[in-house]
Amino acid sequence: MKQVIVKIRGLIMFYLKFGWPLLIADVVLSTWFGEPLSGWRQFLNTAAFAWVLCAPIAPISFLFNRARREKAMARVCGLQEGDERERTISGEASRFALLLTLAIECILLVFTLVSVHVIWNPNASKEKRGLLAISMSFDSTQHLNPFGVTGVAAPEAAGISQTSTHSTLRVETASVPQTATRAKIDWGGTILSPRAFLILLLLILAQLSAFRIFALKRYAGNDA
Repeated sequence: MKQVIVKIRGLIMFYLKFGWPLLIADVVLSTWFGEPLSGWRQFLNTAAFAWVLCAPIAPISFLFNRARREKAMARVCGLQEGDERERTISGEASRFALLLTLAIECILLVFTLVSVHVIWNPNASKEKRGLLAISMSFDSTQHLNPFGVTGVAAPEAAGISQTSTHSTLRVETASVPQTATRAKIDWGGTILSPRAFLILLLLILAQLSAFRIFALKRYAGNDA
């Protein structure tokens, strides 16, 4: 069984290595000529879709195969672990990269909770021309629903009016007697879509869990 899995993985890796031109050709043809209607276009579209489905196999195989992982790191990052010094350098680089990505993900996570509202009215008095309001809120119906599924197939057909959670920009013009017409700007919304909250949270937990599990296995003497 293991040999069969190894052979299947080898075929998938071969297709990923040499089949990417099919994906590019399908994207170019779809952009220029629209949806595939002929037989060969449908075959090309199916082959490109199969390449996309097989793409996650490559990074997953790197995670569980040390030889492939070290070979990939040597090509992509120029890191090799031939001796103790190189292992120390690669370990420090990995910790720095982990902390950097976690910091960026935490900032993006906070951005999904922060709403900004900006109003600029040049026609008002100097004391009331501008307004900047920053607030933070959590709504389980938005932040814990990454796909935006509400259980209603067609909100318009059911007579349900929904307000968008994305940022909105409204520009109004007003006439001023002495001067030319100037615009009023009213912008507001979350900095980042609330639907990304759950995805970012799961990504942070997955990174921390993977790092901790791998470190514990190495400390226990199980070489991964």
